[in-house]
Amino acid sequence: YEGEWVNGKKHGTGLFKWKDGATYQGEWANGWRNGQGIFKKQDGSFYEGEWEDDKKSGQGVECHPSGNKYVGQFQNGLRHGEGVYTWKDGSTYQGHWENGERNGCGVLIDPN
Repeated sequence: YEGEWVNGKKHGTGLFKWKDGATYQGEWANGWRNGQGIFKKQDGSFYEGEWEDDKKSGQGVECHPSGNKYVGQFQNGLRHGEGVYTWKDGSTYQGHWENGERNGCGVLIDPN
């Protein structure tokens, strides 16, 4: 970890590197990812957005090596609230998510 510390805990801005090559660059509070930051994995996937208590929470963008992408709200590390998921074939789902699953009102569009 390279960054700011307060009372022996990561606090402020910093860069953390895991042994598997994953990285997090952003804000920390009391040793946890909190605030704005970007988490990148070796496979090319990443999440950029808001964090709370070391979990994706608030507005963010999640991209996968497959080409699939989610832009929207998160809670407790899961897609939760309003968001748009786009598959690499161009299909999209725009609507409500609950605990990581499509739930409630939404529109699924298949480009074919």
